[in-house]
Amino acid sequence: MKSLLGCLLIVIILFSCSKKDSDPVTTPNNPVITSYSPSNPTTGDKLTITGKFFGTDISTVSVKIDSLSLVVQSVNDSTIVVYIPANLLTSGQKSYTLCAYINGRLSNTLTISVAFAVHGWRYVSPSLDILNGLPLQQVRNIAFSDYNRGMISGPGIVASSLDGGTNWGGVFNGGNTLGYALSVCNEDHIWMEQDRFDIMYRDQQDPIFYLFSMAHLDTITTVPYFQGRSITGVYTYKPFRGYILNQEGRVYKVNGSFSPKDISLEYTSTYHTDAANSSDTRFYDISALDSMNMVMAGWPGTYPNTKLVLIHKKNGVYSEYDLSTKLQYSFAKIQLTDPNTVFILDGFYNMYKFTSGTQLTTLPIQAYSFCFVNSQVGYAAFKDRIYKTTDGGQTWNTDFVLRTADYISAMYTKDQKVWAIGRANGGSASGFAIRYDP
Repeated sequence: MKSLLGCLLIVIILFSCSKKDSDPVTTPNNPVITSYSPSNPTTGDKLTITGKFFGTDISTVSVKIDSLSLVVQSVNDSTIVVYIPANLLTSGQKSYTLCAYINGRLSNTLTISVAFAVHGWRYVSPSLDILNGLPLQQVRNIAFSDYNRGMISGPGIVASSLDGGTNWGGVFNGGNTLGYALSVCNEDHIWMEQDRFDIMYRDQQDPIFYLFSMAHLDTITTVPYFQGRSITGVYTYKPFRGYILNQEGRVYKVNGSFSPKDISLEYTSTYHTDAANSSDTRFYDISALDSMNMVMAGWPGTYPNTKLVLIHKKNGVYSEYDLSTKLQYSFAKIQLTDPNTVFILDGFYNMYKFTSGTQLTTLPIQAYSFCFVNSQVGYAAFKDRIYKTTDGGQTWNTDFVLRTADYISAMYTKDQKVWAIGRANGGSASGFAIRYDP
């Protein structure tokens, strides 16, 4: 009997141990932050947080400095990568409390000191309230004559800045009658299309009011083929010297004034039309390095037989290229970066590189807008990211993260600096301006 009871006791003990081993009760570990880098971060920096128990599901991760949530780029069990907002500070330095939440579990805290970045990306104008109600998504042109003085324009929109994009004034909402074409030679000489058929310009004798004055308007409609024909591109490289592109595919040279005697026809596209403002011919936009090297874009013809054509002036000689079989849909933006290289954005946000008049390469990036500092270094904006390439568009990496739901509509570069204008909160709020300082 004692032997039987002993056996039963052993069985019960073994069963209990077996059940405990096969059905353990576990408690999730709280995340632990051990360090972060860089150790002295600045606004706009990418911050790498090191520790443990972070998991791998980015949707469960939240990182905060004080009460502000940061944008999380990636996570693995020992590393979280976030971005410090570029507009966190406007000057100086400040200490914050850094912590992480993983599935609601709170980590330990570390003190982090963030300094205002003089270099890199930052919001110079977080809220362009003066543009409320204006169709900022139509802003297609930005031009700065120097670090401080610049303008934006688009169909019916003109605004300008005297302090590098922080404050904007001189706002004009002209319906749909100006702003399609803009070129800035320097702070005293600016050309802009006005009423589609004329050039509005500012010269050094005009009073300075946000870079823009309507005091001078010389009509050029007495020039043959300007009568009733839309001006869709302008480029000025010296006071009263430059080029005008009209919708029908003609390029005019301006040499000394806007008087008819100083305006001459320099080139006519193979695909031009003589019908004023014909919907069958739509050339627009000029991107130029100088008076000898420039490109213009157009899509002449009637759908579905529309052509996609580049007019390329290289070292003073004009050529035309039909890219109809290679591009998907229209031209959204073009930029000439050297006499042989053109970057192209189409209407479906696809980017291309056209070199030496022969090779068109599809780039592995989509963009709402882009700009290149040179033929190797460029920036492209898509959704809430700005990407950078240093190899001519072959590879791209995230360079800056915008605020949630912000997006860029136009970009411009000069002297390695970059300006961008966009709409906040997915287009439902005011605009904003950001700038990159090298």
